[in-house]
Amino acid sequence: MTKDGVTDVVPKYSNLNDHIQLIDPALQGSSKDKIHFHVQVYDSNREVKSVHVRVLDDKGQQLLLEPLKALSDWSWESQPILKLTNKSFTAFIEVEYNDGTQSIKKQNFEGNDKKHDLQLKWTGNLAGNSWKVSPLVVEGLVLGATFDDGGNGKSHITALGEKSGKTLWTFTTANSIKQKLRYENGIVAATDVAGNAYALEAKTGKLIWKKELSQGSLPSFVTAGVIYDGAYYTGYGSYLTALDLKTGQELWRNKDWNGGEAMPGEITVTEDMLFTGANWNSLFAHDRKSGKLLWKKNEDGLRFRSGGAAVIGQEVYVTGLNTVFVLDKLTGNVLRKKSFDYDFKVMATPVIRDNQLILSTSGHGVIALNKNTLDENWNFMTKEALIYTSSYSSPDQNKLVATVEAAVQYIGDDFIFAASDGYLYRLDKNGNLKEEINIGVPILAEVTVKDNIIYVTDFAGNVYCFKQ
Repeated sequence: MTKDGVTDVVPKYSNLNDHIQLIDPALQGSSKDKIHFHVQVYDSNREVKSVHVRVLDDKGQQLLLEPLKALSDWSWESQPILKLTNKSFTAFIEVEYNDGTQSIKKQNFEGNDKKHDLQLKWTGNLAGNSWKVSPLVVEGLVLGATFDDGGNGKSHITALGEKSGKTLWTFTTANSIKQKLRYENGIVAATDVAGNAYALEAKTGKLIWKKELSQGSLPSFVTAGVIYDGAYYTGYGSYLTALDLKTGQELWRNKDWNGGEAMPGEITVTEDMLFTGANWNSLFAHDRKSGKLLWKKNEDGLRFRSGGAAVIGQEVYVTGLNTVFVLDKLTGNVLRKKSFDYDFKVMATPVIRDNQLILSTSGHGVIALNKNTLDENWNFMTKEALIYTSSYSSPDQNKLVATVEAAVQYIGDDFIFAASDGYLYRLDKNGNLKEEINIGVPILAEVTVKDNIIYVTDFAGNVYCFKQ
């Protein structure tokens, strides 16, 4: 700020000092194709001026010294380089900051691809930071969206090529998009934090319609909308709305409740009902076709709405603070519940597979419960979060903060997910680790699995395409 007012706004994410991570080059396979060096660098107090990678062979001979270009406020990338054929090598990531200070991080690599079941096919970049927007893979495209809390014109929806990761089109939005994009019949729908809903032509990014639902009222809108049977359900409180996906015509608008804050989870719909919530308020169940409120629940911590609800048959699975609930779908009555030493103040929706209920937590990684008894089957602990997003989580408590904001997905018999520690994890059905990849940037969004290809979008707006 100056005497004339605000001149610039730059978000700073704490509490990182000299965070430097080179993504393992072996992920790019053992072919003779050229590779890129991908380095993640962040420091909460200093701006990065330059990044170089120096590579030495196992005898200490220098193989290359390569400058990197900045892709975002976290990520740097080299030009394509001939494949390193050495069995093992040492990489030194040399970082120079704008204040004249320097840092060097040493990483040793085996130089082969046998230790990774997943291979990195390509990486792309959305030219901005990304929050809870999972890769949307449709019509030969991988779609993503960015947020820009500083108001610097970096809020947009971007389409990358499914085979290449190259940017094909970009649509600028009025404000940040922090939650999932949705798709049906050639149309992509999204809502920004100012309550503006958009429908775009997927192939071209051309705007079909735009609706200003909230008229810019606070607090910000951070809930993921959903499409069902030609209708886009989005908004919360007095502007929770059903819109005709093709025309944007309003089908109904909520008149039964208001207040609280938009939950950072996602709306869930079934053939007959819609489930949403407002933080500091309630979990709400509406008639999907009319919008009429059928019931609400706010006791036992359910008024603290972070994540969405999972519906299986006539049962609704939902969390509130440190308690897991199973509710009757039609009445909202509690069928069973159980409290834990874990906090569930995360954006993830519960996941049910076979007889297991899989839950992400604020500080204890991922847990699996028996969905009938709610007894714990296993707990997988991730590592320390790189940034602290879950309510009241902090490194100041001198204990591990293993936050997972994303819901677990599955591939074959395995589970796959990414976490706030910057790792991509693959577990077997019993919660045992099969593979982990250090991407080096917090990941808040769910991974997307399509035809045994895994797509991941990180906080820095990098999109990764992995093949088994």
